[in-house]
Amino acid sequence: MGIVVRKSQGGDEALRSMLEELRRFLFSGYVKVDVERDNGNILGFVVLNTGVPTACYKEVSVKRKKDIFKGTEALEALLDDTGDKNSILEIHGKVDIDQLEETFSDSVVTEKDLEKLGLTYKVKRKKETSEDKRIALSWGIEDKIDRFKNELES
Repeated sequence: MGIVVRKSQGGDEALRSMLEELRRFLFSGYVKVDVERDNGNILGFVVLNTGVPTACYKEVSVKRKKDIFKGTEALEALLDDTGDKNSILEIHGKVDIDQLEETFSDSVVTEKDLEKLGLTYKVKRKKETSEDKRIALSWGIEDKIDRFKNELES
């Protein structure tokens, strides 16, 4: 669903850093997390509406058994899981955010939950730049915009 805006490998604080960046850009869409391990696979989704995580879902598959985690419990676990270098994080944009939030309506994350996980912060940004970046990121053309601006400045 939507378009893959960016794909990156996990590592220390990978998801946390990504969520902070997406919040600055007021991004709406979702982050898909995939982790393949010898003992099973993890699939997770973090839904963002104007940069704020609003829902989270995690599914752990081991052989034929599936464990499902939702909401804050899922987000806390995914923050840890994405520290694994085998994890892949994909940012998906151009999605129907209302449909996504409806799909994950039983996996809600509140502002209070985010505070407990240390995901609240003040953002200082220039309105013009952040709007440009937000649009570029949601369309997956951020690197092209940056190159174009650099060429203009040269």
